[in-house]
Amino acid sequence: LHYPLRRQRQMCIRDSFISITIIGYINIPYLEKVQQTMKYKEKFPKTYLNASEIKKRKNQFDIVIDTRTKEEYDKSHVNGGIHIDYKDILSQNGKKILKENGINKTKNILFYCDGGNRAQRSALHLVDVLGYKSTNVFLTNEPHTNIDVIIPGSNSVE
Repeated sequence: LHYPLRRQRQMCIRDSFISITIIGYINIPYLEKVQQTMKYKEKFPKTYLNASEIKKRKNQFDIVIDTRTKEEYDKSHVNGGIHIDYKDILSQNGKKILKENGINKTKNILFYCDGGNRAQRSALHLVDVLGYKSTNVFLTNEPHTNIDVIIPGSNSVE
């Protein structure tokens, strides 16, 4: 009689451990995203925007730049945004490429990519190398599907 209760208790503990492990494993990508977001928010407290902050400022941006690869952009992107690969922004021709796309120091610019690294490098380049005001250059690591903005002169909708 004592053995079945002990065995039942062991199985319950084992099942609980397995359940907790599975829940933890499922949440790893979410926790990594939270950790990365906190890192960007600490480093760029005024210019890093999460999805809710982008939504609040949806009318503020003159241009949204997708810094992902052309292949990623072609699959899907923010309506009304433009594509400039971050490598092109960082290149010697970066200033010329920005000018050709109507981007200047007076525009409010939002950079995005899926992970945030390419957007970060692009934003830093504009501010640190090209002399843009940090108050006009924003970045996010939100996926393009979470970015809901109204870009003047585009056919994007609310």
